[in-house]
Amino acid sequence: MDRRKLWYRWLARFRIVSVAAAVSVLPGCGSSTTPTPIPTPAPTPPPPIVETIVSSGSGTVPNRVLAFIPFTTSAAGRIDVTVDWTFATNDVHVYLVRGDCTFEQFVARQCTIVTFSESTIAKPERLTAPGASAGNYLLLIGNAGPADESVAFQVVLTTGGATSALSPSAVLSGRGQEYWGSIDLNRKAP
Repeated sequence: MDRRKLWYRWLARFRIVSVAAAVSVLPGCGSSTTPTPIPTPAPTPPPPIVETIVSSGSGTVPNRVLAFIPFTTSAAGRIDVTVDWTFATNDVHVYLVRGDCTFEQFVARQCTIVTFSESTIAKPERLTAPGASAGNYLLLIGNAGPADESVAFQVVLTTGGATSALSPSAVLSGRGQEYWGSIDLNRKAP
């Protein structure tokens, strides 16, 4: 046989073997083996939601007096405050302050106000501070009158779930500064 013919025969056999080898390694092209699926990781559930009463109580807040109630949270989360009072004719305002704050600092607008409500029609007053960090706070309850008032309050810290969203700090309105500027500095009823 001619060398050339042998060469072509050998080349033809090599091509057939090469094509057969290539087809056997391609998945889904007649192969009887199935690919191993990539396992999907199990989702991690969020931590359970836990509500803890951090502070609660009741008492008298005389007309034109601002009451200071300190409390501490041990974890970051959402702080919810509810303040209720007896007479719907009284105008009660509520402020949540981060850290320490004196009456004089409050009047001068130097406290870190997290959130507040100065509504003249809401009863009870409710505040929510999502994403509040752990630490010291003050709940301020102001009775704008016209009469002395009995109040009840509750502060709840919610942790876990999606309560870690950041919240913006509130800024006192000009109306608030004027109102509190007329309060007796000794915190006594006139």
